Amino acid sequence: MTGTTIENFGATVHATGDVLAQVRDDGWNQASPCDEWTALQVARHLVGSLSAYAAAFGRPVEGETVGLLDGFASASENLLAALRAPEALEQTVAIPLGAVPARMALGLATVEVLVHGWDIAQATGQQHDWPIEAADAALSFSRQALQSISAERSPFAPPVAVEGATHPMIQLVALLGRSPREV
Repeated sequence: MTGTTIENFGATVHATGDVLAQVRDDGWNQASPCDEWTALQVARHLVGSLSAYAAAFGRPVEGETVGLLDGFASASENLLAALRAPEALEQTVAIPLGAVPARMALGLATVEVLVHGWDIAQATGQQHDWPIEAADAALSFSRQALQSISAERSPFAPPVAVEGATHPMIQLVALLGRSPREV
């Protein structure tokens, strides 16, 4: 399966962190492209997912974080630190989906952070410059991963056609069932 890199994941975390930091107080209750979820619900889900990935790689988030931005920062920093450990990507890790090779978990985490960052940006009316290399790697990873999942088991809506979209971020969110607007 085409791999994403730790550097791509880091760029994705940085981009999504920027989006989270720019959400105004009244933006958190806005509807997101995720069916029936607000921007706040997507962000909470994302922090929970990052915390689960960090724990799977042996670096659980310790103690309580004060807020959503702190939770995102703690979980993503722990996961990045764990990923940079020697041999981190050569193991099998237990994530909520089940036991998977660490490189697959890295790909899944990258896609999740990138796409949910986009969801929050869309919900809160933000334009953002998404990291092209990370989006391209996430798109490749997702295309391959979705080939191994039957349509009825897919956690995503059917792909949305996007004519002439060149940015891999637009292609990625469309592949995962969102109706994109050009970035």
